[in-house]
Amino acid sequence: VSFMSASSPNVQRGATMLFAAAQFRKLVATGQLPYERVGKQQTPICATAYKYMFNACRIPRQDHDSYRIYDPSCYTHAIVAR
Repeated sequence: VSFMSASSPNVQRGATMLFAAAQFRKLVATGQLPYERVGKQQTPICATAYKYMFNACRIPRQDHDSYRIYDPSCYTHAIVAR
């Protein structure tokens, strides 16, 4: 098994994407994410769904699924799998 070196373009790309996602997560968790606006009237888009992007999971149930949102300040690591 050959391991990729730290200079591999795939490793660099993955690290860049993870860093950008962590910055976005921080904005969502702290409530500092600016509103997205659309249309000529610049109507703000609801950002409620962003809270489910990070520190959350779907729990399958027999009748209906449920969601669990974890405290972002307690979970600060990411796992990357190939």
